[in-house]
Amino acid sequence: MRFIVFETPEEKAQGLQHMPWIDDQTAYLFPDTYGGAVFHSQNVREPFDIAFVDEDGIVLDLVRMQPPRALVQAPEGSVMAVETKAGRCAMWGILPGATFAPL
Repeated sequence: MRFIVFETPEEKAQGLQHMPWIDDQTAYLFPDTYGGAVFHSQNVREPFDIAFVDEDGIVLDLVRMQPPRALVQAPEGSVMAVETKAGRCAMWGILPGATFAPL
């Protein structure tokens, strides 16, 4: 697994939108994601998973996003979001209650 970190406001706003495909070996990280932040699947070409992680690295929630109209709000306590090709979070053990600390 490799990581791509979306750090700038522009990178975070763009996210997975308009990518020709979601790489199946990559986790896309959104640091500084806080409870209440809204994520959507508009302009994303395929389903993807989004996991929300707290400051201790514990996965709080995992959601499968179905384009083009899925919306999810980060749960309270979130400090990072992780997006992957659909099914990869489970494959890599990024599941609610598990520890995930890539940075």
